[in-house]
Amino acid sequence: MTGDNTTINIQTLEQRMGNITVVYATIGPEEQNTVGADTAVTNSISVEDSDIVAIGNITFTSDQRVQLFPSPLQLPPAGVEPRVSLVFGVMGGIVNQLYPLRDRGEWLEFERALLRHQTKYDRHPEIKCLLLLEESVKLTYQKSLKAAKRKAKTCLHIVNNEASAISGASKDVLTVLGNVVSASIFQRLPKKKLGQAFKCLEDAKESAERLKDINSTMAKFALALLDYEVACFHIMFANSTNDTKHCNKEAYTRLGRSIERCRKLSDESGLYTARQSFALLYLARLSLSTSHSQQGERVKKRSARQAEKHLDEYHRSQRDLKNSPVAARVKYLMTRSKLCFMKGNYAPAEKFARQAHEIAVNYGFEPETGPAQIHLDEISRYCASTARQDKFPVVKSLPSGYSSSTTTDSDQKYTALTGLQRET
Repeated sequence: MTGDNTTINIQTLEQRMGNITVVYATIGPEEQNTVGADTAVTNSISVEDSDIVAIGNITFTSDQRVQLFPSPLQLPPAGVEPRVSLVFGVMGGIVNQLYPLRDRGEWLEFERALLRHQTKYDRHPEIKCLLLLEESVKLTYQKSLKAAKRKAKTCLHIVNNEASAISGASKDVLTVLGNVVSASIFQRLPKKKLGQAFKCLEDAKESAERLKDINSTMAKFALALLDYEVACFHIMFANSTNDTKHCNKEAYTRLGRSIERCRKLSDESGLYTARQSFALLYLARLSLSTSHSQQGERVKKRSARQAEKHLDEYHRSQRDLKNSPVAARVKYLMTRSKLCFMKGNYAPAEKFARQAHEIAVNYGFEPETGPAQIHLDEISRYCASTARQDKFPVVKSLPSGYSSSTTTDSDQKYTALTGLQRET
């Protein structure tokens, strides 16, 4: 059968085991390039039933359409095999379905959708690996980190197995995504294994370099997530080293690149991406972390303005803040709280921290619950400490023979506690 700029909705077909010969078309316009109409490539599409169509050894459901030609021929991206391009199309559909459910904390719907995909694509190794990673991320949110690590390890074992059918661009995409998920888990462990996280990110480098030359949605998606995770690693590493300047600079660069990649993906392909939201919040946190060295120290005005800028940009980017990713909402409120705290506005700081904790608890986002509670406790302790200090007598002036320049820290603490001068 041939057509002229028409489409067939597979759902309307009633044949069983029929055949339709069409010019080859990939799934998803974002994965395609256009050449002249005089070029012709044909494929045989087997209609197994009224709901499922199989091309080669990849299946897709009836809500997708197959375009008939002649019309400008649409080919897979350069460097991507036709079958892999179809795989990427299916992966994009899974991302668009599962990521919003996960980010909104709709765990029951997420589980149902995940199970449907696992059943449907059980014989397709690339899709099976992607779903293993989705299950791993879900377990990470639920703080089942050992189980999450096993899922990610299983995925990478399948991808790197010499007998695996996974190769080419799909292998590189899954290698990057698998190592990104693994690095995230290592950084979240109670005893953070930053060395292991670094190794994972290094293992992703070679595949990432090859993906830079591929004009494919899933390739760009993998690179955006890698930039984001490398930034998170540098932020985490900065907390355990004195070389914060280098770490923060690298984190800024990677976060900016991740935001740019995610925005382009969203504009060009409509792929669901939310990492740019988290990246903006991390930029705000970096502005605060570089302006102080300890709790209770006032934030510099320039750093406060920079943090406000990133927070406002995040707020503007969310059309409906209540339906934005739950973890991002928690991080937004936590960052607002820290900014208020460092400005000395303790009442709103406590309010924002309490809201963040309530949301994390209500939606079962375990990794966010602990930090929110710790921050609440810090605010309470600091406020209680300053309240006690306010009750201490204040010595207006020192007796003759004493001067502020010769008073030691221990002398000052003694005076503050007792209202008396230490005898010498």
